[in-house]
Amino acid sequence: MSEGGDLSTPLDTFEILVDHEAATDGPTLRLAPNATLDDALAAVAGIFAHETRLEAIRLAVGGRSIGSTSRSYLRLLFGLGAPGAGFTTTRGIGDSDGATLPGSSTRFVVLRYLCPTDAAHPAEFRVVHDDGSPPRCVACDAAMGLAT
Repeated sequence: MSEGGDLSTPLDTFEILVDHEAATDGPTLRLAPNATLDDALAAVAGIFAHETRLEAIRLAVGGRSIGSTSRSYLRLLFGLGAPGAGFTTTRGIGDSDGATLPGSSTRFVVLRYLCPTDAAHPAEFRVVHDDGSPPRCVACDAAMGLAT
C-alpha cells in the first residue's frame, strides 16, 4: 500500500473529522489513499488513547491535507472517551449495527516518527512505512525515524 496516488475515498468524506478550532501546529497522521473514514477514526482514536497528552492532530490522506481534529471534538461528536477515563469508545443501542469488533485493528498499525535532531519537533503518524521515503520534519527538514 503506497501513500501517494489516486484517492479511493473522496476527501470530503473526511470533513466530518475536521475541528476548525483545533491547533494546526502539532503532529500529522498520514493515511494511504485507500483509507476509509473508519480507518481514519480508528487511527486517530488509537493515537489519542496512546498519546494521552496530545490534544490535536493534523490529518492527511494520500498526501493531501484534510485539516486538524482534536480529542475534545471527537469526544463531543462521536462520544469517544470520557474525561479522565482515557480515550475509549462508548457504545449505545444500535452501535453494533456496523459489525465492528472490539479491540485493535488487524488491518493496520499506527507508526510514530520522531525528529532525530529535536524531540520537541512535531511527531508524524503513518499507517504506511516506506524505507526509501521517510517523512521529513516540518521544523528542520531532517529525515524522521521510527519511534521505538
